[in-house]
Amino acid sequence: MQRILYILILIVVLDSCKKPYNSPVDETANTILVVEGTIAAGVDAENTFLLSRLRPLKDTTLNNPEQGASVIIESQGGTNYALNEIAPGNYRAGLSLPNSGKYRLKISTRNGGQYQSEFMVVKQTPPIDSLTWVQDGDAKIFLHTHDPSNNTKFYRWEFTETWEYHAFFDSDLGFVNGQIVFLNPSQLTFACWSSASGGSIILGNTSALSEDRVSYQPILTLPNPSPKASFKYSILVRQVALTEEAYNFWNILRKNTEVTGTLFDPQPSQLPGNIISVTNPDEKVIGFVSVGAVTEKRLYIRNAELLAWPQRPAEDSICKVVDAEPNSVEFLKQDTTYGPAFFVTGGGLRLAKKNCMDCRRRGGTTVKPPYWQ
Repeated sequence: MQRILYILILIVVLDSCKKPYNSPVDETANTILVVEGTIAAGVDAENTFLLSRLRPLKDTTLNNPEQGASVIIESQGGTNYALNEIAPGNYRAGLSLPNSGKYRLKISTRNGGQYQSEFMVVKQTPPIDSLTWVQDGDAKIFLHTHDPSNNTKFYRWEFTETWEYHAFFDSDLGFVNGQIVFLNPSQLTFACWSSASGGSIILGNTSALSEDRVSYQPILTLPNPSPKASFKYSILVRQVALTEEAYNFWNILRKNTEVTGTLFDPQPSQLPGNIISVTNPDEKVIGFVSVGAVTEKRLYIRNAELLAWPQRPAEDSICKVVDAEPNSVEFLKQDTTYGPAFFVTGGGLRLAKKNCMDCRRRGGTTVKPPYWQ
């Protein structure tokens, strides 16, 4: 979710221009607060907001999170709902906000800054009808939805990917305190799960159509041979209805982040946000807080359903067993990159690289998600 942080880069002139260029965004750009998120109404709805600061053009750091802030969702009736900082600049809470209320976001930063959005009614979001996919080499995922009342018109979608993958060897052996032991089920490292959130801005607009219906909206293309689909892949898509003002904000932001970018593109100062600084009305703030009932749907794709899709990533080509008998224990003590793989029928032990037996070394976890089917 770093897309907003990169929009300043787009105001640099084309590389072919050799004349000195002074950016219209000065070195104080990192004082501009950036707010990303949606107030999600409904039962146990996940509310997540990302706070960061814009960086000067000369700053090459990957992220500039706003840490240690107080983030509160306030109802017009005076009830406050606090969000917790679960990671630097990432504030989250599962809340049950009644759909009948009006809400706004209030932020207090460590330096004493006070920011807030305006009170807004909850914009109802229709359910996602279905997620479908087709494969033409790559796997392409589409969304379908409609609003029978023709009131939504403006949509935004986000998604989170989760995938199950396996180590090359399914070993139940370990090397602990100089001994080869059998592992209990909780220690096995054959199956892992990883997750990632999509960073693109996906919008839909049906205002020019006679029917408020979205069909075959592209969500994601999974390139073949992505290891995400080596065994089982899932995508959770979240849908939120936008006001026209919110849609305009996200559309300008999308253009700033996804097109090549020239001096004629919309600039960050033109983003029509709805967050203000209470302590300093002249201070610029980037962000548009919507209030909506988020709907979602999950899709699963198994590797067996795909055509000509490898089950093993290319790096598994190094996964070969080693016969270190009769001194396997000494071998494992000397080379800690290896571990016991399996016993051979009739006697003997085979060793292999730990990378080939421990799926966690590719960044995942052995904890199975509660929703996994």
